[in-house]
Amino acid sequence: MTRKRTQNARDVVVMMLPNGSRAGGNPFVGLLVSHLDDDITTVPFSWKRALSGRFDVFHAHWPEYLLQSPRRSARIARMVALVAVVARCRILHRKIVVTAHNRAAHDGADRGTTGLFQWFVRRADLRVFLNSFDQDQIYFREGDLVIPHGDYAAIVKARDIEGSNRDDARVIVFGSLRPYKGIESLLDLASDVPQLTIDVTGRASDEAYARHLVTRAQDSTNIELNIGEVSDADLAARIRRAVLVVLPYPDLYNSGAALLALTLRRPLLLSDSPTARELRSEFGAALVRTYSAPLTAFDISEAVAAAQGVTEDEPGTLTPRREWGSIGRRYSAAFRFAAASRGQAAEEVDHP
Repeated sequence: MTRKRTQNARDVVVMMLPNGSRAGGNPFVGLLVSHLDDDITTVPFSWKRALSGRFDVFHAHWPEYLLQSPRRSARIARMVALVAVVARCRILHRKIVVTAHNRAAHDGADRGTTGLFQWFVRRADLRVFLNSFDQDQIYFREGDLVIPHGDYAAIVKARDIEGSNRDDARVIVFGSLRPYKGIESLLDLASDVPQLTIDVTGRASDEAYARHLVTRAQDSTNIELNIGEVSDADLAARIRRAVLVVLPYPDLYNSGAALLALTLRRPLLLSDSPTARELRSEFGAALVRTYSAPLTAFDISEAVAAAQGVTEDEPGTLTPRREWGSIGRRYSAAFRFAAASRGQAAEEVDHP
C-alpha cells in the first residue's frame, strides 16, 4: 500500500519490501512507513517495478522472502531476477538500503537462498542495524547506521487489555513460532513447573511445525497452545494476563516480541546474549532477566517469583530512542542521503 499523500517532484521514492504489515504479523514496517517524513513516498516492491519502474531507493526488510517458492525452478528464476535488480540499481545509481532484522536467512532457506541473502546484504549501499553493539562488530562498515527497534505503544489500545488481570501463575511465549526459537525447550519443562500455565500463542512457520508443537505438548496438562493468526487485541490481552514473557531463543539477535512485552510492561526472561544484555542495561534487571542456556525449571520459577514483585504499570511508550517519530525521522534522513549520492547530508543521518 502506497502512502496516501500527494507526491511532488522533490520527493524521495522508496520501493519498500514489504510496504506494510500483514494482519497479525510483525507491525514493524507499517509503523515505519506511517512515521516517515512527508517528502518520503513509499511504493510496494514488485518485480516489474524493480526491473523497469521508477524509484530512488530500494529498502528491503527480510529479503530472503523474495526467493521463497515450493518449486526449485521458481526459486532459481527469482535468484536471477534479484541479481538483475541489483545490477539495474548499480547502473542507474539507485540505492539499496537493508534493515538487518536477522543475521542470516530465516530457517527453511536452502543453500542458494542463504548465499544470495548474504550477497545481497553485502552489496547494499546502506545497512541499518537495530542494536548498538553492532557498531563494534567486524561486519559494521563505514556508512552503516544503528537505528533501534521501536516500541509498540501506537498499536496498544486500552480497550484491548481491559479486564486482562495479571495471573501470577501464567507465563507466555508468543510471536512467529519457528524452530530456531527454542520453544521446545520451554514445553519440555512444563511437567517440572506444574504450578504454572504455559501459554504458546502465535502463527507457526508451517503446518509441519504446528503439528510438531502439538505432539510435543500433548502429555502436559499445563500447556495452552493457541496456534494460528492472532489479532493485536487478543495478543495484547494474553500478554497482559501473563506474569512473565519467556523468549527461549538460543541465539537472540533481535526481537520485536521483546519490545512488545516491554511496551505492555511485562518482564522478560531471555537467554544471555549481547542483545539481552543491551535490553537489560536499557530497561533494568527487574524487566529483563537473563539465564545461561540451557533453560531450566529453576530459571523459570525464579523469574516468575521476581516478576510477581514487579509493580503493575500501564502500557505505553518506552525510551525516547524507541519512539517511532524519532525513528521515522532518522530513516527519512537516511533515504535522502542515499538518494542524494553526495556527502553533505551525512551530518543529518549521524547517530544522536
